[in-house]
Amino acid sequence: MIKEVWLNRSKEWIEQNPNQGTMYKATLDFSNTKEDTSSLVKSARKYIKKKSVKAIAGIYCISCTKTNSAYIGQSTNIQSRIRQHKHNILKKDSTKSLPVYSKIRKDIEKHGIESFEFLTIEIVDNPTCEILIQKENDFMQSLLAKGTILYNSHVPHLNNIIWCPEHLKAKAAQFIQDNL
Repeated sequence: MIKEVWLNRSKEWIEQNPNQGTMYKATLDFSNTKEDTSSLVKSARKYIKKKSVKAIAGIYCISCTKTNSAYIGQSTNIQSRIRQHKHNILKKDSTKSLPVYSKIRKDIEKHGIESFEFLTIEIVDNPTCEILIQKENDFMQSLLAKGTILYNSHVPHLNNIIWCPEHLKAKAAQFIQDNL
């Protein structure tokens, strides 16, 4: 018996093909089996799920090659986080959108999506929150030293740069000034 079933695509495939569907129709041949077809379909789905790429932690970059601008981020699941960024950048309802997304969206409208790169900069094994934040800040500092414009806002603090959302920048600067 031949049966058509819907299967989930791997996370790696979805990341490489963001505008495609997350499921596909497969034709399975059950002619030579005496097993229940529903259990075989479940087994096929489990197998495909196991073959999916595991989450990669580290530092990533969304950069515009035309403007020498970049967004630096850190995550315990880079692929998922970049997918969230793409969704938030491209959604039309900007009232719920962070200012950083509207900056990137303006550059996409002006220079085209082909001017953007979504890159994994550094993979971090066994990351802690502190390690990821430190590596993110270090990378942001190195880009600023090279003259790159960051979509992420930053607040100078002694010799370090601390990431801070645009709408909290003034409050963070005041807090640092009041507490030093």
